[in-house]
Amino acid sequence: MRSLIITSILCVAFLSVSAQKIHSVKEILQIMDSSEYTYLIDNKEVMPIDYSQIVLTNDFYKKLDGNSQTISQYEPNDSAVFYMEIAESFYNQSDMDQAREYYFKTLKADSTYYKALVYLGDTYYHQRRFSEALTYYQKAIESNYIDYFAHWACANAYLYLGYPDMALKEITIAKILNRNNPRLTTRLMDIYKMNKKNYTDWYFSPIYSVEEDYDKEGDRLVVKIAFKDYWMSYALAKAVWKYEPGYAAAMGNDFILGEKEALNAYLHAADIYKSAKKAIATKVLYSAIEKHHIDAYVFYETVLPSNPQMAMYLDKEGIETIASYILDVRSQIKK
Repeated sequence: MRSLIITSILCVAFLSVSAQKIHSVKEILQIMDSSEYTYLIDNKEVMPIDYSQIVLTNDFYKKLDGNSQTISQYEPNDSAVFYMEIAESFYNQSDMDQAREYYFKTLKADSTYYKALVYLGDTYYHQRRFSEALTYYQKAIESNYIDYFAHWACANAYLYLGYPDMALKEITIAKILNRNNPRLTTRLMDIYKMNKKNYTDWYFSPIYSVEEDYDKEGDRLVVKIAFKDYWMSYALAKAVWKYEPGYAAAMGNDFILGEKEALNAYLHAADIYKSAKKAIATKVLYSAIEKHHIDAYVFYETVLPSNPQMAMYLDKEGIETIASYILDVRSQIKK
């Protein structure tokens, strides 16, 4: 079975406060100056990252085993696959009663094929039987909390049942679990508007690159750093974290701490460049620091865009912490 395993300690790492010291830009420059590597500014053109294609499917489920958790991809048995195909055929023909019958058979054949619970709920949803739909969406969430589609569906049901505040929370959780999905983002913005809340679809988008090379003449390893506009200090921090021998290990290999260090360097630039200081990412960052949501900012704004699958490793508390950041900090600041 294809699966990914990570310890529960790493899953909730961003919730803990590291005792390790974050280095200043001056200290990072000193580290680079005394390094066995050569750090060079490269003239290479750098383009911002396009995250729109980095999206997830609802083909994964989580299993807990002691101090570890496993994220596995569904591999239903042949009978479950057979019944699911028939159910989908009836669903596409808008025959919800027949589709429902075969979704039930799918679950009977493989009770761990949790996403069938969502589709079963959809058969009630399309018959405008929203309470019954909600029951199955909630069962899907209870069985597999990381299914973003179940949270999305739950949000839709809550809206029709007259609970826009509950819909707001569920669509926010869905967004965390699939950070870059454009259709989900559109629905989220609709639900936020219904709740008279703001959600602007901005990204913290560093424009830089770092790569390793070798200088034959000087017999030295070279780290080439390229950046655009005010991203130099951020790029320097990322370069040292990624390439400086022993540096990441000395920092406890804490990738969240690495992101914080780069953000600290970025704020140094924001104090100098007005365009950086006025950017919404900077304004929200300052607010997140003030309101003690910096870890959630780091995870949502700097980790999940490039690695949306990391949300699946968080526990419920961690996901709800990020949801609080989005609702109480991010949505309070308009672009």
